[in-house]
Amino acid sequence: MVVDCPGPVIVGATSTLDTSGSYDFDNSVVAWTVSFGDGTVVNDPIASHIYASAGSYTATLDVEDADGLVGSTTCAMTIAPSSPPVLAWITPDSDIEAQSQGWITLSEEAVAASGRSVLGVDFIVGGVMKGGTDVTVPYSVSVKLPTAAPGAAILVTATAVDSLGEVGTSAPRTVTITE
Repeated sequence: MVVDCPGPVIVGATSTLDTSGSYDFDNSVVAWTVSFGDGTVVNDPIASHIYASAGSYTATLDVEDADGLVGSTTCAMTIAPSSPPVLAWITPDSDIEAQSQGWITLSEEAVAASGRSVLGVDFIVGGVMKGGTDVTVPYSVSVKLPTAAPGAAILVTATAVDSLGEVGTSAPRTVTITE
């Protein structure tokens, strides 16, 4: 039986078990059964499921050939609680004022949950990602502000992605354009 067991998955995210590569030497595979270990059973070679609770589950995968012979294997499924990265502004530490088309430096601290790592931080200025993903601590970027009229407010945020794919978002900062 051929199957790739996924690594840790977050509660509420889709877990997929693919047995479609399984084969039989003298007959074709006629049935697939995947039991996800929480009462959910899917009869399909590619089975997807969303776990409702964190924990450890044993998924059982069965394939049956035309002679009624069944091959079976298991996957240990680790379902982790949702815990996105936490971000804290270093610069600016509060709302600021700046000139239209002026340069500002944005810097964030990002911390992942225990057993995870932060893969990178993106900075969003006025709804547009600036500077690409920063993967070096401290996470920072210098950006040129867009052209805007005096008094205009430009919203600045940051997002961090952890090793399980969860995304954390910073508190917003407002850059008010001066003359």
